[in-house]
Amino acid sequence: MIKTLKIKNYLSLRNICLELGLNNAFVGPNNAGKSNIIEVFRFINKIASSGLSAAVNDRGGFAEILWKGLDDGEMSFFIECQVPVGEEATPRTYQYELVLTGSAKTGPGAFSVEKESLKRCEPESNFGSYTLASFMGGRGQGFHPDGTIAFEQKEMTSKSFLEYSVPGWEGMYLKNYVTFWRFYRLIPFAMRQANAISEQFFLNEYGDNLSAWLLTLQTGYREEYRRLEQAVFDNFPEITGVLTPPNQVGTTFIQLQEKYLKRPVNLWKISEEIRIRNALRQL
Repeated sequence: MIKTLKIKNYLSLRNICLELGLNNAFVGPNNAGKSNIIEVFRFINKIASSGLSAAVNDRGGFAEILWKGLDDGEMSFFIECQVPVGEEATPRTYQYELVLTGSAKTGPGAFSVEKESLKRCEPESNFGSYTLASFMGGRGQGFHPDGTIAFEQKEMTSKSFLEYSVPGWEGMYLKNYVTFWRFYRLIPFAMRQANAISEQFFLNEYGDNLSAWLLTLQTGYREEYRRLEQAVFDNFPEITGVLTPPNQVGTTFIQLQEKYLKRPVNLWKISEEIRIRNALRQL
């Protein structure tokens, strides 16, 4: 769970600090910066999964992501989060900070890593607090909890240490946590389509693999599928079953079983069925 988010000079976010909970909703007028808060998480996720240069370049370069009130300056990110680790009953608390400096005066803009750090912060526990990585000017070291060096970057680089994969380094828990963040902009038309039968570990951003993803849950993760089904039943009492039947051409699609109907309704007919049913009720 992300507890604290601090951002300076990223897109329209001049200087913000948010205290977050398990569930959060951003409400405000258009052009207030709500989407850019989500974009911060996308940016950090991209760093961990594809690298810092890719994250910046995919957004048009440093000039495009630096707050437009500056031509030169610092951009900074700070996240405090609780990360579940294995079978441990209590999640671990980590603080990650990244400071970039650069200029927007030439082309897409040049930038460098001014500072980057990762700490575990458990002052009230037996673990205490300790540094897991400390970089300045693109150089630095990663550390084990006992202070020994886990890895070292001696030459200046524009890479983030979140790009590294270091076996046995505790910072990998945060890297993996960030890498598995998921973002959704679901498109109903895409979600209604039949999918080729294949194992799907995540629902895609636009929901276009929904049928195959549900089939994966149904066949390999029964408890998770049961909980999802129950959420559907709680919100739509007339639905008694969510089906993902494979067919002879190697695809699957979603069907909903409703009360009083002998045969299930295909997902791509659901909107039409609802409109017809509401119209009949008004007669």
